[in-house]
Amino acid sequence: MKKNYLVNSAIALGVVSLIGGSAMAVNAATRRNGVHDFGGFNQTKGQVTPRTPLTAAQIATMKANITAIQTALNNNDYNAWVTAMTVQNPNSPLLKTMTADNFSAYAAKYKTRAADMTAQQTKMTAIKTALDNGDYSGWVTAEKAVNANSPLLIKITADNFASYAQANKLQEQAATIMKTLGLDGPDMGQGGRGFMGGVR
Repeated sequence: MKKNYLVNSAIALGVVSLIGGSAMAVNAATRRNGVHDFGGFNQTKGQVTPRTPLTAAQIATMKANITAIQTALNNNDYNAWVTAMTVQNPNSPLLKTMTADNFSAYAAKYKTRAADMTAQQTKMTAIKTALDNGDYSGWVTAEKAVNANSPLLIKITADNFASYAQANKLQEQAATIMKTLGLDGPDMGQGGRGFMGGVR
């Protein structure tokens, strides 16, 4: 019983890690005109670690391998998954805990989670579309689909919706400017200075 619980926990954690990690990796790989750099604030030394840019070839390889992992999961292909995961990270703990016997359950959880994330993204896109179009009724419907008890549904009315939509547009413009200035990374600490705290 305990063993099954541990295996199921490992599977669930692995699914979330893979989906979240894949999304971040793909997003990172396409950041700043296709050039991603690793680095950030070193808490021990209290300084920023120098950045090492990835080449276009490295980014392409990363994307291709993430796609290979996802394809293997979608096809329930254990051997292909092992191959792709080994290329991605030969020291991944999943390679030690995942076997041909429990891989099907892992793949099924991945597909369910991926579908949930796609559905959530669709809902968020509907909210953005309504805001961009100044469509209050459409925004209410989209917001309810995400959270029927959202406090925004009380605070934002037909009378002040235009201002809210404008605030969101200004926030997007500010984010674009920050990115152009190279200040879009988490190590830049915008949130700590109160900037871009989020309208939503």
